[in-house]
Amino acid sequence: MRWLFFGLLITNTILASWYVLHGDIFFNSDIGRDFLLLEELDQKKIVLIGPRSSGELYHGPLWTYLTYPAYLVGRGNPVIVGWFWVLLALVATLVSYGIGNALFSKPVGSMYALMVSLYLSFHTRGMSHPHAAMILIPLWFFCFVRYVTSSNIGFLIPHVILSGMIIQLELAPGIPLAALSIGALLYLIWKKQQYQHLGVLLLLPLTLGNFLIFDIRHEHILAQKLLGFITPYQGEGLFDYTMFIKNRLFLLFSSTEILRRDPGGRNLILFLGMLAGIALQLRDHNHVVLYRSFLYFYIGFFLLSFINKGPILYFHLYPLFLLVFLVFCSLLTCRYKKAYTILFVVIYAMNLVSSVGDAQDSFGHTGTHKYSWKFLSGVAKQVFSGPEKEFGYFVYSPDILGYEMKYTMHYFTRHSNKNIYAFKKMPVTYLVAAPHPPADPYMLDSWWRIHQVRITQNPERVIEFANGYKMEKYVLTKDEQQVYFDPAIDPGLHFR
Repeated sequence: MRWLFFGLLITNTILASWYVLHGDIFFNSDIGRDFLLLEELDQKKIVLIGPRSSGELYHGPLWTYLTYPAYLVGRGNPVIVGWFWVLLALVATLVSYGIGNALFSKPVGSMYALMVSLYLSFHTRGMSHPHAAMILIPLWFFCFVRYVTSSNIGFLIPHVILSGMIIQLELAPGIPLAALSIGALLYLIWKKQQYQHLGVLLLLPLTLGNFLIFDIRHEHILAQKLLGFITPYQGEGLFDYTMFIKNRLFLLFSSTEILRRDPGGRNLILFLGMLAGIALQLRDHNHVVLYRSFLYFYIGFFLLSFINKGPILYFHLYPLFLLVFLVFCSLLTCRYKKAYTILFVVIYAMNLVSSVGDAQDSFGHTGTHKYSWKFLSGVAKQVFSGPEKEFGYFVYSPDILGYEMKYTMHYFTRHSNKNIYAFKKMPVTYLVAAPHPPADPYMLDSWWRIHQVRITQNPERVIEFANGYKMEKYVLTKDEQQVYFDPAIDPGLHFR
């Protein structure tokens, strides 16, 4: 069986590397934003906050720092950073095997490693800060369970540090999980009268010191936003949290992606089957602390999520999935071992087919999709291939931000010997416009060009791409260059 295990791991690694092997990654707005943050870190060397979160809050900069060495090695090339994502998936697979083996058995460790490596093959085409939180949460959980069962401070210290790291990476799961953890730890320390361990809990605010420094430097703007976010009041009355009960219940039971493709509520059945397995294990007194801890954190997350005055979004939830997979794989140790083994094989085979299908579908994405790095860099090459030695350019996107194309232009600017001016009218000026919804006249790039960039003459050259992107080249007189344009068309990163 060992050769089969390693063969499947190699297959999963190839699938995880599929996009970067073809010189591409998924480069949407969030990924483009991350690369602009890497650019900012490269310039400033020290940053205190990361990408913008809900409620005008900010995640920490840990993901930016973690990715920065790959950014430096690749001189800003996203494909090199994509190889780092594959490496991160490999590390997560090794850690998953260690966790499953330490908590249960080698067969469980092997099953868990296979499940994690295959699931991550769906994500390595474009990773961001929630993915790092997802990878850390099983290790965080492992340290918690080990501390509860052993009272060894050697597990408490990394658990508390990991709590801070998860908050840095993704606030939505990080804050509820940390709050649940602190509550449970205070109770355990009191119950066992190990008050000397209380000092370890002070590591949590230390790991979040960057937020405190930023808040002090900016007149407590984060504290004010946080209070506004968690307060139960909205407008003149109490916020009606009940409107999102259905959202929480649906996601709690049916959205854990045990099956990556779920055409008809199969994940609901699988999750209920997992709960039945947990009930059997508890009745047989197997791994009681572990299963109770899982239920405490998993259900507790959904209860505390009501602090958020809105629905739970996908990137709030998927950081929990690897923890769910650990518990699912652990059922190999229950009395119905054969049944759960067969179920695992069926699920794994279906997910493998989905991953292979994604690899096949990539041929319709690479170099053609609007979120393909290979395509976006091809658009930039069209701009930079002109004979002029200097030019200005403007980038348009319906979301105003346009992070993906902005970073693409920045990347080619750094690697060009031409004089390039972003969002400035020059004798030769290029406009690069992302696809827009055709039904809204105010979303058309022509409206943006005329009313905001204020260029009204006909272009010298136009290239329209099949996915809706457009590149236009203008030759402007001195008077045309002096025409004022709306500075709001370039918000930069100030929305962070």
